[in-house]
Amino acid sequence: LTLVRNDLSICEDAGVIRAAVAGARNILLLTHGIFGNTEDKKAAVMQATDIHRHYDAVLAFEYENLNTDLRETARDLFSRLKKAGVCEGDKPRLTIVAPSMGGLVCRWMIEVEEAAPWVKHLVMVATPNLGSGLAPFRQRVFGLLGKALNGVALLKPYLTPLSFLAKKADKAFWRTLNDLHPTESRFLAELNAKGNLPATVRYSLLGGNLEGITLSDAGNGNYWLNLKKYAAKTALDWLVFEGAHDMAVEVDSQKGTRWLRPENTVIVPVDHLSYFVEKEGLEALKSLLADP
Repeated sequence: LTLVRNDLSICEDAGVIRAAVAGARNILLLTHGIFGNTEDKKAAVMQATDIHRHYDAVLAFEYENLNTDLRETARDLFSRLKKAGVCEGDKPRLTIVAPSMGGLVCRWMIEVEEAAPWVKHLVMVATPNLGSGLAPFRQRVFGLLGKALNGVALLKPYLTPLSFLAKKADKAFWRTLNDLHPTESRFLAELNAKGNLPATVRYSLLGGNLEGITLSDAGNGNYWLNLKKYAAKTALDWLVFEGAHDMAVEVDSQKGTRWLRPENTVIVPVDHLSYFVEKEGLEALKSLLADP
């Protein structure tokens, strides 16, 4: 757990963090998902927008995101927040921005580990509340590879990339995705069945949907960036997802917690890795965090 300064430098000193938290009425916590770290999140709230001005202290939490059980990560986060003094006082002060898998970590902390009394607002950013189609992708890769090897004409051009993906399918990244499997994840089943959320905690969603993107969109803005986005989205439509998605999580899954209300949901045409850098994502984030 670190304290984030305006120039994006961080402080890890427990005493300094505790002092900053002690007099704070509103605290913002940034974390990350299965991809990346908190660097783009810090830049988004400290420099690209004025979001930080609404908060007395901004904290960041980074964690091992490939091989650690999500329950363990949630307990670790809660422990660090308590040691920092965030969970003191009789009023909740904490607003959390939690992208992707980080949203599940924070949901477990709030709903199962009973951190709710100290949390005001959780902003989930494309969180796979019902899992992600990328999780069972491993099985699909091997199935498609088998068909390609057996001479299915449509799949022959994809033999090389499918072989590459199959070789990578046993790496740690793929094993980590087990907790995000839509139908086989014990973690998701337990969280969505036993999780409890007091009315004092607000859940919001910043989600993405690329369903309307077309080849003609490549002519808008950065040509090559938009062309690559269209090509990737089209491939994922065919290989991985069955419904609207942001290239990593289906929209239905993003919305898939009973604690989320429609009025607290914002869906933008942004891919999974761009919420904190593209204009639509930044504007939506700013609107969700304007009222601590």
